[in-house]
Amino acid sequence: MIIGKILSDIKKHNLFAMGDRLLVCVSGGPDSVFLLHCLKDLREKYKLKLFIAHVNHKLRGVESDAEEAFVYKLSLSLKAPFYKCSVPTELIAGKEKLTLEEAARNLRYKFFTNNCHIHKIKKIILAHTKDDQVETIIMRMLRGTGINGLCGMRFESRLRKFRLIRPLLEIEKQDILDYLKKNKIKYMIDSSNLKTEYFRNKVRLEIIPMLKHYSPQIKENIFRIGETAKQTEDILREKVKKFFAKIVTIKKEKGLFVNKQLFLKLPLVLRYGVIRKAIGDLKGDLNGIDFKHVQIVDDFILKFDLKGKHLDLPKDIFVEKSREFVCFWEKNKKTARSFKMGSRILHLDKELRIPELNLCLKAAKVEKAKVEKNLKNHSANVEYFDLDTMALPLEVRLRKTGDLFYPLGDKGKKKLKKFFIDQKIEDKQKDCTGLVVSSGIIAWVIGLRLGDPFKVTKKTKRILKIQAKKLKTES
Repeated sequence: MIIGKILSDIKKHNLFAMGDRLLVCVSGGPDSVFLLHCLKDLREKYKLKLFIAHVNHKLRGVESDAEEAFVYKLSLSLKAPFYKCSVPTELIAGKEKLTLEEAARNLRYKFFTNNCHIHKIKKIILAHTKDDQVETIIMRMLRGTGINGLCGMRFESRLRKFRLIRPLLEIEKQDILDYLKKNKIKYMIDSSNLKTEYFRNKVRLEIIPMLKHYSPQIKENIFRIGETAKQTEDILREKVKKFFAKIVTIKKEKGLFVNKQLFLKLPLVLRYGVIRKAIGDLKGDLNGIDFKHVQIVDDFILKFDLKGKHLDLPKDIFVEKSREFVCFWEKNKKTARSFKMGSRILHLDKELRIPELNLCLKAAKVEKAKVEKNLKNHSANVEYFDLDTMALPLEVRLRKTGDLFYPLGDKGKKKLKKFFIDQKIEDKQKDCTGLVVSSGIIAWVIGLRLGDPFKVTKKTKRILKIQAKKLKTES
């Protein structure tokens, strides 16, 4: 029955495909040994190629070494390649100022992904059970979490370009122990699991038993909360994906720019989602980023003044804001973010797509009578020009040193640099603001100001309309 349930979940969630190469993470404990035996039975059905990975954390002396030897023998019995790693976890945790649990997890995943790179494996198979799921959700609740944290673990998730697969996520620990006992399958016992100095052990050995005293069905109730949270999160994720595409205005050089005005119009739950997705897109995952960090970023963006323009997050993520954008960077990429774009030609009645600016421009003649009401009341992304003052085709480019501009409403000319300063435009926006140029004279600083020599007057006979639209950004 238990094997049938696992096979059903594998099919339901499409976890395996024919000929998959799987890195199976085996500690030697009951859960991972059971997982390995399940995969042995499924190996022929799916034509699977199994690779066994084991990490010796050197935390329990002889016991740790015995587990390593035990897993090695298992790999021999299955004729599966065996990869091991011995690491001084306690020493590394001290150096990196991490808890033992955090350090051990980081070391395991680094070892697993390295092996996947070397052996061209895309799926990492983990033995997390229903009990682990309940413990994880409770731990996140105690630490403080949002709806994403309440989801717990999923049958499938991503770690950079690798897939983390958890086939046992709806299997209870006791059922596994019963199966192993019935089939006389040996496994190792980790004595540290009985020590409450580790947070997860405290939850398992102290908190859950206490909660069961008040609610005998607490584990099932918590598990159900996780499943409900997943359904809600899936709906929110699609909405976040939709809005993310609209408000991410520039992506370049490992950096990501978010339109601040549009971001602030979103409901709180979607703002949180956008922040998480922005960080996740940069890092490749959200490890080390907690709910509190998302809240901190949102509070930082909400401040109206520009004092404290910079915010440091864990895992080398750097957030800064200008009057127009919220910018997410990887710290080590922040010094290499020069923005380059060659000059483009804007022809009449032809769309000009400029991915570097995330813009699509279109210029077209319009009848004066039809636009007179719109000459003063139109969006910043639309502008009207006296066509007879312009030399076609027009040029679209970025600013150059020494550029001069005749801003509409100002007296005379000024350096474009001075215009940007007067408008309180941040340096990063200056470098990626498009200019529409006629015979070397700036006709439009896109989204900001029309050039005075090109304005529509009572004497204007022909009008040119230029519209700038955002390109759809890939999520």
